Amino acid sequence: MRYLQPGEIHFSEETYQVTTILGSCLAVTMWNPTLRMGAICHALLPVCPKPEKCSKQCEDRFRYVECTISWMIEQFQERAIDLTEIECKVFGGGDMFPLSAQEGKKINVGKQNAAIALKILRQEGLRVISQDLEGCQGRKIIFNTENGEVLLKRIRS
Repeated sequence: MRYLQPGEIHFSEETYQVTTILGSCLAVTMWNPTLRMGAICHALLPVCPKPEKCSKQCEDRFRYVECTISWMIEQFQERAIDLTEIECKVFGGGDMFPLSAQEGKKINVGKQNAAIALKILRQEGLRVISQDLEGCQGRKIIFNTENGEVLLKRIRS
């Protein structure tokens, strides 16, 4: 078993169980059933403030949903895997901090994380076969890279 910290990613051609705990952060899993290959990320923020920085040299690129999903897609493409063969699941994006009435008009970071992930996945033609997003609770997930299965436990705030 491997624990995924915020801002980390795991891509594997071997069998692993990867666990992480999410609040407003987002986890995206990508799995190829033919090759039994999977990836999971734990991203903190929706978009990189300096997109040109999200290169292979940038140590912070996995903190951002947009950079992380792009990297995951690249890993599958480098292995000549058709994106239509990938099953995606998206989790997290919770509203973990209550806002005052004045702040209530702002979109929280969890909702922004969820929206950008679904937008990018849709734009890339990837299938989202399962999602558990937003709300006011945290989540613990366990991703099995052998079969693509994700176990989910909701955590009260």
